[in-house]
Amino acid sequence: MQMKKIAYLFFGVLPLLLAAPGCGDNSLSRQSANGRLVVAAGLPPVAWIAEKIGGDKIEVIQLLPDGRSPHDYAPGAREIGKAAAAKLFLSTGTSFDHLAAKAFPGEGRVLDLAAKAEKLPLTDGCGEHHHHHHDADHHHHDDGEGHDPHIWLSLRNDIIMAGTIRDALAKLDPANAEFYRANCAKLTAEFAALESELKTALKPYAGKVFFVYHPAFGYFAAMTGLKQVGIELGGREASAARLAEVVRHALEERAGAIFVQPQFNPTSAAALARMTGAAVAELDPLARDIPANLRRLSDTLIRGFSAKGAAK
Repeated sequence: MQMKKIAYLFFGVLPLLLAAPGCGDNSLSRQSANGRLVVAAGLPPVAWIAEKIGGDKIEVIQLLPDGRSPHDYAPGAREIGKAAAAKLFLSTGTSFDHLAAKAFPGEGRVLDLAAKAEKLPLTDGCGEHHHHHHDADHHHHDDGEGHDPHIWLSLRNDIIMAGTIRDALAKLDPANAEFYRANCAKLTAEFAALESELKTALKPYAGKVFFVYHPAFGYFAAMTGLKQVGIELGGREASAARLAEVVRHALEERAGAIFVQPQFNPTSAAALARMTGAAVAELDPLARDIPANLRRLSDTLIRGFSAKGAAK
C-alpha cells in the first residue's frame, strides 16, 4: 500500500530529522509551556489510560488520530515537533508503535507496555494461527512470539499497563508520585468492576461465536467466555474458499450479525452478511475510551446474538 510505504519512510528518516539543528532535544523542552510532563502514546486507548493516570500533571500526545488506521497514517510536521518534545513514549509493540519508537532515541524514552501483559496467540478463532506478513499486516509487529497485539482489549492487561505507566510517571516526576498512584488505584478499581459487569452481561451467551472481519477481539472473547472467528487470515483478504468456509460456519451458528472494523474494507464482511442473512455491525478495537468502547462492544454483541435467527 502506498500510504503504508509513506509511513515506513517517514518513521525511517525521523531520527535524522530530529537530529537536525532546530529539531528534537536541540530546541524543545520535554515539558510543555505550562510545566506539564510531556508523554507520547502511539494508539488512542493507550493515550486514554495515560491521561487518566497523569491527569493535569501531564500532556499526552497521541500519534494516531482517532478513527485512523495505523497501516496508512503518517504524522505531519507538527506531530514531529511534538514527538520530539516527549519525555516518554508508551508502546504496545504494534508495527505502528515499533516504527514510532524511532522518534525517541536515547535510553529509557520508550516504555514497553506489552512486557508484563498477559498475551494470547493470534488466531482466526478456528484454531489457525496467524503469521506475520510484511505486505499485508495492519496492526502487528512481529515480536517472534506470534501473540495477538490488541492487549488493551483485556481489562487485566489494562490494569497491568496502568501500573507500568504509574511507576514510570512517578519515577520521572516524584513530586507528584502520590497523585499518580491515587489515579491509578481509582482506574484499576474501575477496570476490575467493569470486567465483572461485562462477564455478567455476557454470561447468558457463553460459548457463542461472533464473526469479525479482522480477528482483533481475542482478548475480549477470552475475558467474557465468547469465541471469535475472523474472516480474513494473516492480514489478507478472504479467498473464495475461505469465505465459503466462514459462510458455512455462520449458518451453523445462525449468526445474527457480522462485525466490521472502521479501519478495514468491509466488502468481505458485507458479502458474508448477504449470504447468511445477518446484519452488519461495527466494532472498533482502537476506540479511545476503553470502558465506553468495551460496554459498546458488549451491547453490540448482545444485539447480534439476540437478532432473529441468532439464538442457540
